[in-house]
Amino acid sequence: MLAKLFYIFELMRYLIAWVFKVLLKITLFRRYYYALYKRLFKPYNLFRGVTSSCRLDGTLKMRADLDEWIQQHIFFTGLYDPGSINYMKSFLKEGDAFIDIGANVGCFALIGSRTVGKTGRVIAFEPVKSVFERFEYNISLNQLENITAVNEAVSNQNEILKLYLAKKENMGMSSIFRHDTESGETQEVKASTLDAYIEKDEVPGIKLIKIDIEGAEILALEGMTSLISRYRPAFLVEVSSRVLESENERDRVFHYFVEKNYERFALSEKGQPFKPATRQLTHYTNFLFLPK
Repeated sequence: MLAKLFYIFELMRYLIAWVFKVLLKITLFRRYYYALYKRLFKPYNLFRGVTSSCRLDGTLKMRADLDEWIQQHIFFTGLYDPGSINYMKSFLKEGDAFIDIGANVGCFALIGSRTVGKTGRVIAFEPVKSVFERFEYNISLNQLENITAVNEAVSNQNEILKLYLAKKENMGMSSIFRHDTESGETQEVKASTLDAYIEKDEVPGIKLIKIDIEGAEILALEGMTSLISRYRPAFLVEVSSRVLESENERDRVFHYFVEKNYERFALSEKGQPFKPATRQLTHYTNFLFLPK
């Protein structure tokens, strides 16, 4: 009897998810998605345990856990971080190489793979084991052969790091630093510098590197100085004062790129770069850095 009731509740949550998915296809409703998430979906765990197939950016297949923030976002809207994604799609060309550091379940890596085509390459790093397994599953769903998925972290030296795992509602917040969304679980992961990895696996034509690793961005950057000098790639980097320990840590990332002779841009939702005014900087977390 209990098993039957549990199944009924699961089915109801699944049906409710698809009702909202249909509603959120309407532009008028879609603008309220985040409000729905904050006031209804998250507080009431409305989609706890619900897993469903969906489409990423129209054509790519994904399996999404709807009680996890990024996967839920993709299920309902078809995309995550549209500004950065749209820029990547316009910037990368057939045959380019794209490196994704902090790949999560593969939103950037899958779209990057489709964009660079069979002659291009994607190298994607995701250290959290459970997230990496879902990422690998999404790669296999789409039969993508140009992605190299690496279950490791990227840092400024080759070492073993402790990851503080986030709660299941947003596994992308897992970090090598203590944070307020910890689940209480930890995981040891292998970390290496990107310079060391590229030395072992020669990757020609590195055009773009995306970094989203919850406060450890500067460490990853410090481990790729040779790569930057050689390829001068563009960078998409999350630089969030909410995640980083202080504004000084945020500024360390900015100063690093100044020293490497890069310019900083923000991105519109359509992926168009623009120079934000100083007073606007606190409103942005994802930045584009281009070599001068």
